[in-house]
Amino acid sequence: MVAEKAPEESAMEARIAHLESDVSHLSSDVADIKVDLRTVRDRLESAVTRLDAKIDSSFARLDSKIDNLGTSVSTRFDQMASQTNARFDQMAAETNRRFDDMSARFDLAAAETNRRFDDVSARFDRMSAETTARFDSMRNWSIGLYLSLAAALLSLIARSFGWV
Repeated sequence: MVAEKAPEESAMEARIAHLESDVSHLSSDVADIKVDLRTVRDRLESAVTRLDAKIDSSFARLDSKIDNLGTSVSTRFDQMASQTNARFDQMAAETNRRFDDMSARFDLAAAETNRRFDDVSARFDRMSAETTARFDSMRNWSIGLYLSLAAALLSLIARSFGWV
């Protein structure tokens, strides 16, 4: 039995030796991978640092442009506000002038209308007085005519009955 164990042990030792050589290759490969990863990490860190610097400078430029734009917009709004206020003041003055002119025209028109109404009222008063005088004259004439007709009728009746 001892003789059988020897070939098994030598085969086992050969396997172990083979595994050890594979492990040493794996160790050297892992060491190479670690070096490569450190290189990639260093490159990545430098790229991130450069990217941060670029982003910071871009944000700084953007902030300055936004500040300049804000100042420019504020200036333009102030100019527009002053121009708009000036135009509104001109419009208000022109509107007030036109309203005053129209008010004066309406006052003249009202005075002319009142004068015309007074003329028409005076004409109606004259016509009323003339009409009243004519109606009075016509009434007197009608009463006279009525009395004349009554007298003529009575005289006709008196003659026909032989009273006269």
